[in-house]
Amino acid sequence: MSLACATASKAVGDYDAAKLASSDLPSKDSWRVVLALADQAFVSSNTFLTVVLIAKFALRVDFNLFVLGFSIFAFFKVAFDRSLSAPYAFFSNQPEREQAPFLGSSLIHCLVLALGSCLLMQVCAVTVPLFASLPGISATLAVFGLIAPMMLLRDFLRATSAANFRFGFALLLSVAAMAFQVSGLLVLYYLDSLSIHCILACVGLANLLPSILWFAMRPIPIEFRWGQVWNDWKSTFDYSKWLLLARIFPSAASSLLPWIILWILGEDAAGAFAACSSLANISMMFVYGAISFLQPRAVQALYASGRQGLARVLGYAALLFTITLSVLCVVLYFAGSWLLATLYRPAFSAHDTLVMLLALHVLLVSYSVVAGIGIASFEKTKCILWGELSYALVAVAATFVFADFMGLAGAGIALCMASSISTLISWIVLRSLWNQASGLHSGLEPALVEHIEGQPKDSKHENSEQPRGSGAE
Repeated sequence: MSLACATASKAVGDYDAAKLASSDLPSKDSWRVVLALADQAFVSSNTFLTVVLIAKFALRVDFNLFVLGFSIFAFFKVAFDRSLSAPYAFFSNQPEREQAPFLGSSLIHCLVLALGSCLLMQVCAVTVPLFASLPGISATLAVFGLIAPMMLLRDFLRATSAANFRFGFALLLSVAAMAFQVSGLLVLYYLDSLSIHCILACVGLANLLPSILWFAMRPIPIEFRWGQVWNDWKSTFDYSKWLLLARIFPSAASSLLPWIILWILGEDAAGAFAACSSLANISMMFVYGAISFLQPRAVQALYASGRQGLARVLGYAALLFTITLSVLCVVLYFAGSWLLATLYRPAFSAHDTLVMLLALHVLLVSYSVVAGIGIASFEKTKCILWGELSYALVAVAATFVFADFMGLAGAGIALCMASSISTLISWIVLRSLWNQASGLHSGLEPALVEHIEGQPKDSKHENSEQPRGSGAE
C-alpha cells in the first residue's frame, strides 16, 4: 500500500485569539493530542488489521488484487483530502468564517468529489487491464469505485471533526469503522467467503454505517446556503489548487510503485511490498494523529503569535516525530522478520530489510511534513510543489533502477532517497519564507497578508478567503 501521502465546533467557530494564551491551554492541548493520537491509532489499526486478515486468511490472488486496487484508490483519496479536507481545516478555523454554512457547502463539495472518484475508478477498471494482464483486476477496480464514496465520506467527516477539535467524535467514527470492518472480515472468514468482492463489500459497509451514525448525532452545526456553495467552492479551490498539484506527483508515484514492482519482480513481490508497507505504516499512526491536531493548531498559533507561535508548533512536531518514530524503527530493525512471518505469511519474513527501510522512510517523511505545515501556514501553498515533485521523480526513477538489481530492498532504498531529497528541499523553501517574514512578531492581521502575499489589506482575500494547509504523507 502507499506510504505517501495525509485531516467547526461552536467553540472554535467563536474562537478568539486571546484564548490561545490562556493558562489552561497546555492541559487542553495535551488532552486533544491524546484524543488525536488515539483516533489515528484506531485508523491505522483498522488498515493494518485489514491487511493482516486478508494476507493471512484470503487467497494469495485476492490479497494481491486488494492491495493493487487499493493503491489506485489511495491516489484518489489523497486528491480528495487535498481538495477538500485540508482547505476545510484552514477556513473553519478563521475567526470571521461562519462555520455552519461553510460545512454545508463542504458536504456538497464532498458529494461531488466522491462521485467523481467513483467514475474515475470505473475508467481505471476499463483501462488498467489493457496494460496489466492480471485476472480479476477489472472487476476489483469497478467494485472499489462503488465503495469509494462511502470511504471518502467517512474520512471527510472524521477530518471535519478533527478540524473543529471534536476529537471525541473523530475517535467514535474510527472505532465504529474498525469494529464493523474487522468483525465483518472475521465473519466472512468463518463462513469461508473471504473473496475479494465480499471483502470490498464489507469495507464499504464498515465506512457507511459510522457516517450514518455521525449524521444522526450531528456534533457540528450544518446549514445549507445554496447561494454560498459556489463562492465557497472558489475559495476552497483557490487555496487547494497548489496543494493538490503538489500532492498529485508523490501520490501518483506511490500508487505506481506496486505496479512497477509487479512489472519488474512479479505479482508476489507486489503483495510482499504491500505487507511490508502496512507494517511500516504503523509509524504513520503518529504522523497522521499529530497532523489532525497540528494542522488547525498551526493556523491558530500563527494568527495569535506570529512566527514565534508557529515555531513552537513546528518544534513540538519535530520532537514528537523524532522520539516516536525512532523507537519504532529500532523495534522493526530487531523484530521485523518475526513480525512479518507471524502476522502475514512465513514467506514474507525474508523481507525484514525492506520493512526497516520503509520505517526509516516514514521518519524522513515526517520531517518533510513539519516543513510542509510551516510553508502552508505562511499561505504559500504553491511552494510545497517543489519538494513533492522531487519526491515523485526520484522515487519512480530510483525504483526502476534499484529494484531491477536489488529486488524489494532496492525499492526501499529508492524511497529513502526520495524522502531525503524532498525533506531537504522543503526545509530550504521554509527557511526562505521564514526570512521573508522576519519582521513579523505578532498575528496575521494585517501585516502577514501584506508581507507574505504582497497584497493590499483591502484585496479580495481579506474576507477570510485565504488558504492554509499542511503536508501529510
